[in-house]
Amino acid sequence: MVQRIRSQAAMTSTWISRTPGIPHDYVARHARMLNEITHNAVTAIHDVCRQRDDARREVQHYVQQNLHFEEASKLERDQLTRELNRMISRENGIKKEVERYRDSADKNKLELVRLERDAREFQQHHERMAEEWGQRDDQQFKHVQALEGELKRLRTRNAELAKKVGEEPEDVNVLRPDFSSPSVPESHKKNNLPSSPVKENDSHKVLLNMLNERYGNLTLDGKSSGVPFYNPHGPQWNAATSGTQRPPTVIAGNTKGNPSNWPAVVRRGNMAVAGSEAYAGPSGHAGTSVQPQLLGTSIARHKDNWELGDIVSAIDHLEHLIKGYIVKCHATDVEPPKVQNNMLPLQERATSDYILHMIRGQFISGSQAHNHMMYLLSVPAFRPYIIMRLSLDYLHKKIISPQLFLGMDDNLDRHLAALQDRISAFTRVGALSSSRERQIVINDHARIIKHAFQDTALAARMTEFRENSINYHAQVLSEILKPLRAMSVQDDAAFKSLRIMVAGTWDISSKVWMSGMTLHFLFPDCGCKFTDPTMKAINLEQFQASAAELQHLQARVCFVISPSLTVRDERDENNMICQHIRKSEVIIMK
Repeated sequence: MVQRIRSQAAMTSTWISRTPGIPHDYVARHARMLNEITHNAVTAIHDVCRQRDDARREVQHYVQQNLHFEEASKLERDQLTRELNRMISRENGIKKEVERYRDSADKNKLELVRLERDAREFQQHHERMAEEWGQRDDQQFKHVQALEGELKRLRTRNAELAKKVGEEPEDVNVLRPDFSSPSVPESHKKNNLPSSPVKENDSHKVLLNMLNERYGNLTLDGKSSGVPFYNPHGPQWNAATSGTQRPPTVIAGNTKGNPSNWPAVVRRGNMAVAGSEAYAGPSGHAGTSVQPQLLGTSIARHKDNWELGDIVSAIDHLEHLIKGYIVKCHATDVEPPKVQNNMLPLQERATSDYILHMIRGQFISGSQAHNHMMYLLSVPAFRPYIIMRLSLDYLHKKIISPQLFLGMDDNLDRHLAALQDRISAFTRVGALSSSRERQIVINDHARIIKHAFQDTALAARMTEFRENSINYHAQVLSEILKPLRAMSVQDDAAFKSLRIMVAGTWDISSKVWMSGMTLHFLFPDCGCKFTDPTMKAINLEQFQASAAELQHLQARVCFVISPSLTVRDERDENNMICQHIRKSEVIIMK
Protein backbone atom coordinates (compact mmCIF):
# COMPACT_ATOMS: atom_id res chain seq x y z
CA MET A 1 0.00 0.00 0.00
CA VAL A 2 2.77 2.45 0.94
CA GLN A 3 4.74 1.65 -2.22
CA ARG A 4 1.65 2.15 -4.38
CA ILE A 5 0.95 5.57 -2.85
CA ARG A 6 4.55 6.62 -3.35
CA SER A 7 4.54 5.44 -6.97
CA GLN A 8 1.27 7.29 -7.74
CA ALA A 9 2.63 10.50 -6.20
CA ALA A 10 5.84 10.16 -8.24
CA MET A 11 3.82 9.63 -11.45
CA THR A 12 1.65 12.66 -10.69
CA SER A 13 4.70 14.85 -10.08
CA THR A 14 6.25 13.63 -13.34
CA TRP A 15 3.05 14.33 -15.31
CA ILE A 16 2.71 17.84 -13.88
CA SER A 17 6.34 18.65 -14.58
CA ARG A 18 6.07 17.45 -18.20
CA THR A 19 2.75 19.06 -18.98
CA PRO A 20 3.36 22.16 -21.15
CA GLY A 21 2.02 25.50 -20.05
CA ILE A 22 2.35 24.97 -16.31
CA PRO A 23 4.70 27.34 -14.63
CA HIS A 24 7.73 26.03 -12.84
CA ASP A 25 6.70 27.39 -9.44
CA TYR A 26 3.34 25.57 -9.74
CA VAL A 27 5.19 22.38 -10.49
CA ALA A 28 7.45 22.77 -7.44
CA ARG A 29 4.49 23.59 -5.20
CA HIS A 30 2.53 20.56 -6.43
CA ALA A 31 5.59 18.37 -5.82
CA ARG A 32 5.93 19.58 -2.22
CA MET A 33 2.20 19.01 -1.60
CA LEU A 34 2.37 15.51 -3.01
CA ASN A 35 5.41 14.73 -0.82
CA GLU A 36 3.60 15.95 2.29
CA ILE A 37 0.48 13.98 1.38
CA THR A 38 2.59 10.88 0.75
CA HIS A 39 4.50 11.28 4.04
CA ASN A 40 1.29 11.75 6.05
CA ALA A 41 -0.37 8.78 4.39
CA VAL A 42 2.66 6.55 4.98
CA THR A 43 2.90 7.65 8.63
CA ALA A 44 -0.80 6.97 9.16
CA ILE A 45 -0.51 3.56 7.55
CA HIS A 46 2.51 2.64 9.76
CA ASP A 47 0.62 3.73 12.89
CA VAL A 48 -2.35 1.61 11.91
CA CYS A 49 -0.10 -1.43 11.27
CA ARG A 50 1.67 -0.97 14.62
CA GLN A 51 -1.65 -0.74 16.46
CA ARG A 52 -2.83 -3.84 14.62
CA ASP A 53 0.31 -5.79 15.67
CA ASP A 54 -0.04 -4.64 19.28
CA ALA A 55 -3.65 -5.73 19.30
CA ARG A 56 -2.69 -9.15 17.89
CA ARG A 57 0.03 -9.64 20.52
CA GLU A 58 -2.34 -8.67 23.33
CA VAL A 59 -4.99 -11.05 22.04
CA GLN A 60 -2.38 -13.85 21.78
CA HIS A 61 -1.23 -13.15 25.36
CA TYR A 62 -4.79 -13.34 26.61
CA VAL A 63 -5.35 -16.58 24.70
CA GLN A 64 -2.18 -18.17 26.17
CA GLN A 65 -3.11 -16.99 29.66
CA ASN A 66 -6.60 -18.42 29.33
CA LEU A 67 -5.20 -21.75 28.12
CA HIS A 68 -2.78 -21.86 31.07
CA PHE A 69 -5.56 -21.08 33.53
CA GLU A 70 -7.73 -23.73 31.93
CA GLU A 71 -4.96 -26.38 32.21
CA ALA A 72 -4.25 -25.47 35.85
CA SER A 73 -7.95 -25.61 36.66
CA LYS A 74 -8.19 -29.02 35.01
CA LEU A 75 -5.21 -30.38 37.02
CA GLU A 76 -6.59 -28.98 40.25
CA ARG A 77 -10.00 -30.45 39.48
CA ASP A 78 -8.46 -33.88 38.79
CA GLN A 79 -6.40 -33.71 42.00
CA LEU A 80 -9.45 -32.76 44.04
CA THR A 81 -11.36 -35.61 42.41
CA ARG A 82 -8.66 -38.12 43.33
CA GLU A 83 -8.43 -36.74 46.87
CA LEU A 84 -12.20 -36.98 47.18
CA ASN A 85 -12.18 -40.59 45.98
CA ARG A 86 -9.35 -41.42 48.39
CA MET A 87 -11.17 -39.82 51.31
CA ILE A 88 -14.35 -41.67 50.37
CA SER A 89 -12.41 -44.95 50.22
CA ARG A 90 -10.76 -44.19 53.57
CA GLU A 91 -14.13 -43.36 55.06
CA ASN A 92 -15.51 -46.67 53.86
CA GLY A 93 -12.47 -48.49 55.26
CA ILE A 94 -12.84 -46.75 58.61
CA LYS A 95 -16.53 -47.64 58.68
CA LYS A 96 -15.70 -51.28 57.99
CA GLU A 97 -12.98 -51.23 60.65
CA VAL A 98 -15.38 -49.67 63.15
CA GLU A 99 -17.92 -52.36 62.36
CA ARG A 100 -15.25 -55.01 62.77
CA TYR A 101 -14.19 -53.53 66.10
CA ARG A 102 -17.82 -53.44 67.20
CA ASP A 103 -18.27 -57.07 66.25
CA SER A 104 -15.02 -57.93 68.02
CA ALA A 105 -16.13 -55.99 71.10
CA ASP A 106 -19.44 -57.83 71.12
CA LYS A 107 -17.65 -61.15 70.77
CA ASN A 108 -15.23 -60.16 73.53
CA LYS A 109 -18.14 -59.27 75.77
CA LEU A 110 -19.75 -62.63 75.12
CA GLU A 111 -16.39 -64.34 75.65
CA LEU A 112 -15.90 -62.38 78.88
CA VAL A 113 -19.31 -63.44 80.13
CA ARG A 114 -18.54 -67.04 79.25
CA LEU A 115 -15.13 -66.89 80.91
CA GLU A 116 -16.63 -65.35 84.04
CA ARG A 117 -19.22 -68.11 84.14
CA ASP A 118 -16.57 -70.77 83.60
CA ALA A 119 -14.38 -69.14 86.25
CA ARG A 120 -17.20 -69.21 88.77
CA GLU A 121 -17.98 -72.81 87.93
CA PHE A 122 -14.31 -73.74 88.18
CA GLN A 123 -13.98 -71.92 91.49
CA GLN A 124 -17.02 -73.72 92.85
CA HIS A 125 -15.72 -77.03 91.55
CA HIS A 126 -12.29 -76.28 93.02
CA GLU A 127 -13.81 -75.48 96.40
CA ARG A 128 -15.84 -78.70 96.34
CA MET A 129 -12.81 -80.73 95.31
CA ALA A 130 -10.65 -79.04 97.94
CA GLU A 131 -13.20 -79.83 100.61
CA GLU A 132 -13.57 -83.39 99.38
CA TRP A 133 -9.82 -83.98 99.16
CA GLY A 134 -9.38 -82.36 102.55
CA GLN A 135 -11.79 -84.84 104.05
CA ARG A 136 -10.05 -87.68 102.26
CA ASP A 137 -6.67 -86.47 103.51
CA ASP A 138 -7.99 -86.43 107.07
CA GLN A 139 -9.34 -89.94 106.66
CA GLN A 140 -6.12 -91.08 105.04
CA PHE A 141 -4.05 -89.50 107.80
CA LYS A 142 -6.11 -91.27 110.43
CA HIS A 143 -5.81 -94.51 108.49
CA VAL A 144 -2.03 -94.06 108.21
CA GLN A 145 -1.78 -93.41 111.94
CA ALA A 146 -3.78 -96.56 112.61
CA LEU A 147 -1.59 -98.61 110.27
CA GLU A 148 1.59 -97.19 111.81
CA GLY A 149 0.29 -98.14 115.25
CA GLU A 150 -0.51 -101.60 113.97
CA LEU A 151 2.95 -101.81 112.41
CA LYS A 152 4.62 -100.84 115.68
CA ARG A 153 2.55 -103.42 117.54
CA LEU A 154 3.49 -106.13 115.03
CA ARG A 155 7.17 -105.21 115.20
CA THR A 156 7.08 -105.35 118.99
CA ARG A 157 5.35 -108.71 118.85
CA ASN A 158 7.88 -110.03 116.29
CA ALA A 159 10.73 -108.88 118.49
CA GLU A 160 9.23 -110.65 121.50
CA LEU A 161 8.72 -113.84 119.49
CA ALA A 162 12.31 -113.67 118.19
CA LYS A 163 13.64 -113.31 121.72
CA LYS A 164 11.61 -116.30 122.84
CA VAL A 165 13.03 -118.39 119.99
CA GLY A 166 16.55 -117.14 120.74
CA GLU A 167 17.25 -115.21 117.49
CA GLU A 168 18.02 -111.55 116.91
CA PRO A 169 15.20 -109.60 115.30
CA GLU A 170 16.16 -108.45 111.79
CA ASP A 171 13.58 -105.82 111.10
CA VAL A 172 15.95 -103.64 109.05
CA ASN A 173 15.14 -105.33 105.75
CA VAL A 174 11.42 -105.50 106.35
CA LEU A 175 9.59 -103.93 103.43
CA ARG A 176 7.41 -101.14 104.71
CA PRO A 177 4.04 -100.62 103.05
CA ASP A 178 3.63 -97.66 100.71
CA PHE A 179 1.33 -95.15 102.42
CA SER A 180 1.31 -92.68 99.54
CA SER A 181 -1.31 -89.97 99.54
CA PRO A 182 -4.34 -90.47 97.26
CA SER A 183 -3.47 -87.17 95.58
CA VAL A 184 -0.23 -88.59 94.16
CA PRO A 185 -0.59 -89.61 90.47
CA GLU A 186 -0.32 -93.25 89.53
CA SER A 187 2.77 -92.56 87.40
CA HIS A 188 4.56 -91.33 90.52
CA LYS A 189 3.50 -94.36 92.51
CA LYS A 190 4.89 -96.74 89.89
CA ASN A 191 8.27 -95.05 89.93
CA ASN A 192 8.70 -94.99 93.71
CA LEU A 193 11.94 -96.53 94.94
CA PRO A 194 11.66 -99.51 97.26
CA SER A 195 11.89 -98.58 100.90
CA SER A 196 14.55 -101.14 101.58
CA PRO A 197 17.97 -99.63 102.23
CA VAL A 198 20.11 -99.25 99.09
CA LYS A 199 23.85 -99.03 99.20
CA GLU A 200 25.43 -95.81 97.95
CA ASN A 201 27.44 -97.63 95.27
CA ASP A 202 24.28 -99.23 93.84
CA SER A 203 22.22 -96.03 93.65
CA HIS A 204 23.13 -95.44 89.99
CA LYS A 205 21.88 -98.94 89.12
CA VAL A 206 18.54 -98.22 90.81
CA LEU A 207 18.20 -94.95 88.90
CA LEU A 208 19.14 -96.75 85.67
CA ASN A 209 16.42 -99.33 86.28
CA MET A 210 13.89 -96.52 86.76
CA LEU A 211 14.95 -94.93 83.46
CA ASN A 212 14.74 -98.32 81.73
CA GLU A 213 11.15 -98.75 82.92
CA ARG A 214 10.09 -95.32 81.67
CA TYR A 215 12.26 -94.59 78.58
CA GLY A 216 13.44 -97.94 77.33
CA ASN A 217 16.53 -100.10 77.64
CA LEU A 218 19.38 -97.75 78.61
CA THR A 219 22.92 -98.83 79.31
CA LEU A 220 25.64 -97.28 81.39
CA ASP A 221 27.60 -96.11 78.32
CA GLY A 222 24.77 -93.82 77.20
CA LYS A 223 23.50 -96.00 74.32
CA SER A 224 19.82 -96.77 74.06
CA SER A 225 17.82 -99.27 72.10
CA GLY A 226 14.60 -97.27 72.16
CA VAL A 227 15.56 -93.62 72.61
CA PRO A 228 17.98 -91.74 70.30
CA PHE A 229 20.22 -90.42 73.09
CA TYR A 230 23.39 -91.69 71.40
CA ASN A 231 24.62 -90.87 67.91
CA PRO A 232 26.57 -93.87 66.55
CA HIS A 233 27.78 -91.85 63.55
CA GLY A 234 29.12 -88.91 65.58
CA PRO A 235 32.86 -88.36 66.10
CA GLN A 236 34.34 -90.17 69.07
CA TRP A 237 35.77 -88.23 71.98
CA ASN A 238 39.32 -89.06 72.91
CA ALA A 239 40.00 -87.45 76.27
CA ALA A 240 43.67 -88.33 76.12
CA THR A 241 44.25 -86.15 73.06
CA SER A 242 42.74 -82.98 74.50
CA GLY A 243 42.35 -83.16 78.25
CA THR A 244 45.77 -84.30 79.39
CA GLN A 245 48.21 -83.15 76.73
CA ARG A 246 49.59 -79.72 76.14
CA PRO A 247 47.94 -78.08 73.14
CA PRO A 248 50.11 -77.41 70.11
CA THR A 249 50.91 -73.81 69.38
CA VAL A 250 51.61 -71.77 66.29
CA ILE A 251 53.67 -68.66 65.80
CA ALA A 252 52.27 -65.89 63.57
CA GLY A 253 52.92 -66.91 59.97
CA ASN A 254 53.43 -70.61 60.71
CA THR A 255 50.83 -72.84 59.06
CA LYS A 256 51.57 -75.93 61.14
CA GLY A 257 50.09 -76.70 64.52
CA ASN A 258 47.11 -75.17 66.24
CA PRO A 259 46.84 -71.97 68.31
CA SER A 260 44.78 -73.51 71.11
CA ASN A 261 43.42 -76.72 72.53
CA TRP A 262 40.06 -76.37 70.82
CA PRO A 263 39.26 -79.82 69.34
CA ALA A 264 37.73 -78.32 66.18
CA VAL A 265 41.18 -77.75 64.72
CA VAL A 266 42.44 -81.30 65.36
CA ARG A 267 41.96 -84.07 62.81
CA ARG A 268 38.35 -84.89 62.21
CA GLY A 269 38.69 -88.41 63.57
CA ASN A 270 39.79 -87.08 66.95
CA MET A 271 37.43 -84.15 67.23
CA ALA A 272 35.45 -83.63 70.37
CA VAL A 273 31.76 -83.96 70.85
CA ALA A 274 30.10 -80.76 72.08
CA GLY A 275 30.31 -80.50 75.83
CA SER A 276 33.14 -82.99 76.36
CA GLU A 277 36.18 -80.73 76.70
CA ALA A 278 38.47 -81.06 79.68
CA TYR A 279 38.22 -78.41 82.34
CA ALA A 280 41.33 -76.36 82.99
CA GLY A 281 41.65 -75.12 86.53
CA PRO A 282 42.91 -71.72 87.64
CA SER A 283 46.50 -72.94 87.46
CA GLY A 284 46.14 -73.58 83.73
CA HIS A 285 46.76 -77.38 83.89
CA ALA A 286 44.12 -79.59 82.38
CA GLY A 287 42.15 -81.59 84.89
CA THR A 288 40.11 -84.74 84.63
CA SER A 289 37.90 -84.94 81.57
CA VAL A 290 34.22 -84.34 82.26
CA GLN A 291 31.50 -86.41 80.66
CA PRO A 292 29.03 -84.47 78.48
CA GLN A 293 25.96 -85.42 80.51
CA LEU A 294 27.49 -84.04 83.69
CA LEU A 295 28.20 -80.56 82.32
CA GLY A 296 25.66 -77.83 83.04
CA THR A 297 25.54 -76.59 79.44
CA SER A 298 21.95 -76.63 78.27
CA ILE A 299 19.10 -74.25 77.48
CA ALA A 300 16.34 -74.24 80.11
CA ARG A 301 13.55 -73.87 77.55
CA HIS A 302 10.81 -75.02 79.93
CA LYS A 303 11.82 -72.63 82.72
CA ASP A 304 9.76 -69.45 82.78
CA ASN A 305 11.98 -67.15 84.85
CA TRP A 306 15.67 -67.33 84.02
CA GLU A 307 18.47 -66.44 86.40
CA LEU A 308 22.13 -65.63 85.85
CA GLY A 309 23.19 -69.29 85.90
CA ASP A 310 20.67 -70.16 83.19
CA ILE A 311 22.13 -67.51 80.88
CA VAL A 312 25.69 -68.72 81.44
CA SER A 313 24.67 -72.34 80.81
CA ALA A 314 22.76 -71.38 77.65
CA ILE A 315 25.72 -69.39 76.26
CA ASP A 316 28.01 -72.38 76.87
CA HIS A 317 25.53 -74.64 75.09
CA LEU A 318 25.36 -72.25 72.13
CA GLU A 319 29.14 -72.26 71.76
CA HIS A 320 29.13 -76.07 71.82
CA LEU A 321 26.52 -76.08 69.04
CA ILE A 322 28.66 -73.77 66.92
CA LYS A 323 31.75 -75.91 67.50
CA GLY A 324 29.81 -79.01 66.53
CA TYR A 325 28.66 -77.33 63.32
CA ILE A 326 32.24 -76.33 62.47
CA VAL A 327 33.48 -79.88 63.11
CA LYS A 328 30.75 -81.28 60.88
CA CYS A 329 30.78 -78.84 57.97
CA HIS A 330 34.10 -76.95 57.95
CA ALA A 331 36.94 -78.74 59.78
CA THR A 332 38.55 -80.95 57.13
CA ASP A 333 42.21 -81.59 56.36
CA VAL A 334 41.99 -82.87 52.79
CA GLU A 335 38.96 -81.10 51.31
CA PRO A 336 39.30 -77.52 50.05
CA PRO A 337 36.53 -74.98 50.70
CA LYS A 338 33.85 -74.32 48.12
CA VAL A 339 35.50 -71.01 47.18
CA GLN A 340 39.26 -70.47 47.25
CA ASN A 341 40.68 -67.66 49.37
CA ASN A 342 41.90 -65.51 46.49
CA MET A 343 38.55 -65.85 44.68
CA LEU A 344 36.43 -65.02 47.71
CA PRO A 345 36.27 -61.20 47.10
CA LEU A 346 35.34 -61.82 43.45
CA GLN A 347 32.84 -64.69 43.64
CA GLU A 348 31.32 -64.17 47.10
CA ARG A 349 31.39 -60.44 47.74
CA ALA A 350 28.86 -60.60 50.59
CA THR A 351 30.95 -63.02 52.67
CA SER A 352 34.14 -61.12 51.92
CA ASP A 353 32.59 -57.79 52.94
CA TYR A 354 31.22 -59.34 56.12
CA ILE A 355 34.67 -60.60 57.14
CA LEU A 356 36.25 -57.26 56.24
CA HIS A 357 33.69 -55.46 58.36
CA MET A 358 34.58 -57.69 61.31
CA ILE A 359 38.33 -57.23 61.10
CA ARG A 360 38.41 -53.62 59.90
CA GLY A 361 38.97 -52.42 63.48
CA GLN A 362 41.81 -49.95 63.79
CA PHE A 363 43.25 -50.53 60.30
CA ILE A 364 43.77 -47.27 58.47
CA SER A 365 42.86 -48.36 54.94
CA GLY A 366 40.74 -51.05 53.37
CA SER A 367 43.76 -52.58 51.64
CA GLN A 368 45.40 -53.28 55.01
CA ALA A 369 42.22 -54.96 56.25
CA HIS A 370 42.02 -57.00 53.02
CA ASN A 371 45.62 -58.18 53.37
CA HIS A 372 45.00 -59.12 57.00
CA MET A 373 41.89 -61.07 55.98
CA MET A 374 43.80 -62.98 53.30
CA TYR A 375 46.52 -63.80 55.84
CA LEU A 376 43.99 -65.15 58.34
CA LEU A 377 42.28 -67.25 55.67
CA SER A 378 45.62 -68.63 54.48
CA VAL A 379 46.42 -70.13 57.91
CA PRO A 380 44.41 -73.39 58.23
CA ALA A 381 44.47 -73.21 62.02
CA PHE A 382 42.69 -69.84 61.95
CA ARG A 383 39.77 -70.84 59.69
CA PRO A 384 37.64 -72.45 62.46
CA TYR A 385 37.98 -69.28 64.51
CA ILE A 386 36.89 -67.14 61.56
CA ILE A 387 33.78 -69.29 61.16
CA MET A 388 33.21 -69.13 64.92
CA ARG A 389 33.38 -65.33 64.81
CA LEU A 390 31.06 -65.14 61.79
CA SER A 391 28.47 -67.26 63.57
CA LEU A 392 28.71 -65.44 66.90
CA ASP A 393 28.70 -62.03 65.24
CA TYR A 394 25.51 -62.73 63.31
CA LEU A 395 23.73 -64.50 66.18
CA HIS A 396 24.48 -61.73 68.69
CA LYS A 397 23.75 -58.76 66.42
CA LYS A 398 20.70 -60.13 64.64
CA ILE A 399 19.02 -62.55 67.07
CA ILE A 400 20.09 -61.59 70.61
CA SER A 401 18.50 -58.23 69.94
CA PRO A 402 15.11 -56.77 70.92
CA GLN A 403 14.35 -56.09 67.26
CA LEU A 404 13.97 -59.85 66.80
CA PHE A 405 10.41 -59.65 68.16
CA LEU A 406 9.18 -56.98 65.75
CA GLY A 407 6.61 -58.44 63.37
CA MET A 408 4.65 -60.58 65.82
CA ASP A 409 1.59 -58.33 65.90
CA ASP A 410 0.88 -54.78 64.70
CA ASN A 411 -0.40 -53.61 68.07
CA LEU A 412 2.51 -55.18 69.95
CA ASP A 413 5.02 -53.82 67.43
CA ARG A 414 4.03 -50.23 68.16
CA HIS A 415 4.62 -50.70 71.89
CA LEU A 416 7.84 -52.67 71.37
CA ALA A 417 9.24 -50.12 68.92
CA ALA A 418 8.62 -47.27 71.37
CA LEU A 419 10.25 -49.18 74.22
CA GLN A 420 13.21 -50.23 72.07
CA ASP A 421 13.82 -46.61 71.12
CA ARG A 422 14.05 -45.79 74.81
CA ILE A 423 16.35 -48.78 75.40
CA SER A 424 18.68 -47.64 72.62
CA ALA A 425 18.64 -44.11 74.06
CA PHE A 426 20.08 -45.47 77.33
CA THR A 427 23.25 -46.62 75.52
CA ARG A 428 23.95 -43.42 73.62
CA VAL A 429 27.05 -41.41 74.39
CA GLY A 430 26.36 -38.86 77.09
CA ALA A 431 22.95 -40.29 77.99
CA LEU A 432 22.12 -40.20 81.70
CA SER A 433 19.51 -42.49 83.23
CA SER A 434 18.76 -44.04 86.58
CA SER A 435 18.55 -47.75 87.27
CA ARG A 436 14.88 -47.39 88.20
CA GLU A 437 14.07 -45.71 84.89
CA ARG A 438 15.96 -48.34 82.89
CA GLN A 439 14.36 -51.22 84.74
CA ILE A 440 10.85 -49.84 84.24
CA VAL A 441 11.39 -49.84 80.48
CA ILE A 442 12.97 -53.32 80.55
CA ASN A 443 10.08 -54.69 82.65
CA ASP A 444 7.47 -53.25 80.27
CA HIS A 445 9.35 -54.73 77.32
CA ALA A 446 9.57 -58.13 79.05
CA ARG A 447 5.89 -58.02 79.99
CA ILE A 448 4.81 -57.50 76.37
CA ILE A 449 7.01 -60.34 75.08
CA LYS A 450 5.84 -62.66 77.86
CA HIS A 451 2.22 -61.82 77.03
CA ALA A 452 2.83 -62.64 73.37
CA PHE A 453 4.35 -66.02 74.26
CA GLN A 454 1.84 -67.00 76.94
CA ASP A 455 -1.40 -65.71 75.38
CA THR A 456 -3.37 -68.64 73.97
CA ALA A 457 -4.97 -66.40 71.34
CA LEU A 458 -1.53 -65.65 69.88
CA ALA A 459 -0.13 -69.18 70.23
CA ALA A 460 -0.58 -70.17 66.57
CA ARG A 461 0.69 -66.82 65.32
CA MET A 462 3.71 -66.93 67.62
CA THR A 463 4.57 -70.46 66.49
CA GLU A 464 4.42 -69.41 62.84
CA PHE A 465 6.40 -66.22 63.55
CA ARG A 466 9.11 -68.17 65.37
CA GLU A 467 9.43 -70.75 62.59
CA ASN A 468 9.59 -68.10 59.86
CA SER A 469 12.16 -66.08 61.80
CA ILE A 470 14.36 -69.13 62.45
CA ASN A 471 14.20 -70.25 58.82
CA TYR A 472 15.03 -66.75 57.57
CA HIS A 473 18.06 -66.22 59.80
CA ALA A 474 19.29 -69.78 59.21
CA GLN A 475 19.09 -69.22 55.45
CA VAL A 476 20.96 -65.90 55.65
CA LEU A 477 23.67 -67.39 57.87
CA SER A 478 23.94 -70.39 55.54
CA GLU A 479 24.54 -68.11 52.55
CA ILE A 480 27.24 -66.21 54.46
CA LEU A 481 29.08 -69.37 55.54
CA LYS A 482 28.54 -71.36 52.34
CA PRO A 483 31.80 -70.30 50.58
CA LEU A 484 33.84 -71.45 53.60
CA ARG A 485 32.26 -74.91 53.87
CA ALA A 486 33.92 -78.08 52.65
CA MET A 487 33.23 -79.24 49.11
CA SER A 488 31.48 -82.47 50.15
CA VAL A 489 29.07 -80.81 52.59
CA GLN A 490 25.56 -80.51 51.19
CA ASP A 491 23.55 -77.34 51.71
CA ASP A 492 20.62 -79.21 53.29
CA ALA A 493 22.80 -80.83 55.95
CA ALA A 494 24.46 -77.52 56.78
CA PHE A 495 21.09 -75.77 56.90
CA LYS A 496 19.78 -78.28 59.45
CA SER A 497 22.75 -77.67 61.74
CA LEU A 498 22.47 -73.90 61.35
CA ARG A 499 18.77 -74.05 62.04
CA ILE A 500 19.48 -75.80 65.36
CA MET A 501 21.97 -73.03 66.22
CA VAL A 502 19.52 -70.27 65.30
CA ALA A 503 16.67 -71.96 67.17
CA GLY A 504 18.80 -72.22 70.30
CA THR A 505 19.83 -68.57 70.03
CA TRP A 506 16.19 -67.61 69.44
CA ASP A 507 15.18 -69.35 72.67
CA ILE A 508 18.06 -67.69 74.55
CA SER A 509 17.05 -64.26 73.27
CA SER A 510 13.38 -64.74 74.17
CA LYS A 511 14.18 -66.06 77.66
CA VAL A 512 16.67 -63.28 78.39
CA TRP A 513 14.34 -60.51 77.25
CA MET A 514 11.47 -62.02 79.25
CA SER A 515 13.57 -62.33 82.42
CA GLY A 516 13.93 -58.60 83.06
CA MET A 517 17.73 -58.83 82.81
CA THR A 518 19.84 -57.46 79.97
CA LEU A 519 22.72 -59.18 78.18
CA HIS A 520 25.42 -56.82 76.88
CA PHE A 521 28.05 -57.94 74.35
CA LEU A 522 31.09 -56.19 72.89
CA PHE A 523 33.43 -57.32 70.11
CA PRO A 524 36.82 -55.59 70.53
CA ASP A 525 38.48 -54.10 67.46
CA CYS A 526 41.25 -55.90 65.63
CA GLY A 527 44.55 -54.16 66.23
CA CYS A 528 43.64 -52.81 69.66
CA LYS A 529 45.78 -53.40 72.75
CA PHE A 530 45.35 -56.61 74.70
CA THR A 531 43.70 -56.17 78.13
CA ASP A 532 43.72 -59.02 80.60
CA PRO A 533 40.50 -58.16 82.53
CA THR A 534 38.26 -58.36 79.44
CA MET A 535 40.17 -60.61 77.02
CA LYS A 536 41.40 -64.19 76.97
CA ALA A 537 44.28 -65.04 74.65
CA ILE A 538 43.86 -68.53 73.21
CA ASN A 539 47.45 -68.59 71.89
CA LEU A 540 48.98 -67.40 75.17
CA GLU A 541 51.41 -70.31 75.52
CA GLN A 542 53.31 -69.56 72.32
CA PHE A 543 54.60 -66.29 73.83
CA GLN A 544 55.79 -67.95 77.07
CA ALA A 545 54.40 -65.08 79.12
CA SER A 546 51.43 -64.42 81.34
CA ALA A 547 48.43 -62.35 80.34
CA ALA A 548 49.51 -59.51 82.62
CA GLU A 549 52.96 -59.46 81.01
CA LEU A 550 51.46 -59.32 77.52
CA GLN A 551 49.28 -56.44 78.61
CA HIS A 552 52.36 -54.67 79.96
CA LEU A 553 54.15 -55.31 76.65
CA GLN A 554 51.13 -53.81 74.82
CA ALA A 555 50.48 -56.86 72.68
CA ARG A 556 47.98 -56.32 69.88
CA VAL A 557 44.85 -58.26 68.98
CA CYS A 558 45.24 -60.17 65.72
CA PHE A 559 41.67 -61.50 65.56
CA VAL A 560 38.60 -61.45 67.83
CA ILE A 561 36.70 -64.74 68.14
CA SER A 562 33.97 -64.19 70.72
CA PRO A 563 32.50 -61.12 72.43
CA SER A 564 32.82 -59.96 75.99
CA LEU A 565 29.52 -60.69 77.76
CA THR A 566 28.01 -58.88 80.74
CA VAL A 567 24.65 -59.46 82.43
CA ARG A 568 22.95 -56.58 84.19
CA ASP A 569 20.27 -57.45 86.75
CA GLU A 570 18.54 -54.44 88.28
CA ARG A 571 15.24 -56.06 89.18
CA ASP A 572 15.97 -55.72 92.90
CA GLU A 573 16.91 -52.16 93.85
CA ASN A 574 18.53 -53.40 97.05
CA ASN A 575 20.70 -55.96 95.25
CA MET A 576 21.65 -54.75 91.77
CA ILE A 577 24.05 -57.03 89.90
CA CYS A 578 26.32 -56.35 86.94
CA GLN A 579 28.18 -59.62 86.31
CA HIS A 580 30.91 -60.06 83.69
CA ILE A 581 30.23 -63.67 82.64
CA ARG A 582 32.56 -64.14 79.67
CA LYS A 583 35.84 -62.72 78.47
CA SER A 584 36.40 -62.05 74.80
CA GLU A 585 38.51 -64.80 73.21
CA VAL A 586 41.18 -63.30 70.98
CA ILE A 587 44.28 -64.26 69.01
CA ILE A 588 47.13 -61.96 69.94
CA MET A 589 50.28 -60.85 68.15
CA LYS A 590 53.27 -58.71 69.04
